[in-house]
Amino acid sequence: MSGSIRHSLRCLAAEVLHGSGSLRLYGSVRRKLWPAEVCVLGLHRVLSAEEYGRVNSLEAILMRESTFGEMLAYLKQRFQVISLDTFLQPRKPTRQRTKPLCLITFDDGWRDNYTTALPLLRKFDLPAVVFLATATMGQPDGFWVEQFIAAWKDTPRRDRMQLHWQALQKDGNDPLVLETVIELLKHKSSAERDRMLAQLLPAKDKPEASTQVDRMLSWQEAMEMAESGVEIGSHTVNHPLLPYEDDSSLREELAQSKRIIEGRLGKSVSAFEWTLASGG
Repeated sequence: MSGSIRHSLRCLAAEVLHGSGSLRLYGSVRRKLWPAEVCVLGLHRVLSAEEYGRVNSLEAILMRESTFGEMLAYLKQRFQVISLDTFLQPRKPTRQRTKPLCLITFDDGWRDNYTTALPLLRKFDLPAVVFLATATMGQPDGFWVEQFIAAWKDTPRRDRMQLHWQALQKDGNDPLVLETVIELLKHKSSAERDRMLAQLLPAKDKPEASTQVDRMLSWQEAMEMAESGVEIGSHTVNHPLLPYEDDSSLREELAQSKRIIEGRLGKSVSAFEWTLASGG
């Protein structure tokens, strides 16, 4: 089942549950059983309608600006949105709280977190945390996934990628399917993925980052977000999937990202985020 179909089915299920009132009943029961529980929202990108049509990220990590605004209005009314600092403090269960707790997080460090999400967070006066992948700060064309998809959209490049993909296989018969190859590459070590990408997408075939729609945060923008009250956490240096890295790489990714952020922003980093299923 493709990612777009899974996404559509999840949206449909959410609409049915919300419309029937089941989610509200379920939440009320959970608050009684687990009063200190926190709902953590793991977001990535928030895009204007114009940007949404040009973006090269996978759909699973995208949210429209209008949807984000509606979500914040809902959270403001129905939830007690807490900061990362509050989240990390020991919580004493209390039966008196009427609203569920919620933490808003953003992974990776996309520039639209600054240009699009931040004004809305300010409008609703809600806290959030952004987890930065330090090696990509200021990069104009996102991660390897965005670069791969951008090249895929160009027919001559896609044809060459198909030939390279056949050469990488033992039998050379499996077609190059975008989502399948991305999932395969995501579950390789950084070294193995880079080796395969060098063959699938040679430097001469990489598209120019002309639209800037996939740009990452600059350090100046991250500083401004931190000064406005958005908390900053670590999301590794190079954004690998950590279960596929060796122990040495793990230590370097964890320790160096924390050091870099603290050195750049002059603020202590108290949290680290990673997810095996991340699309970004």
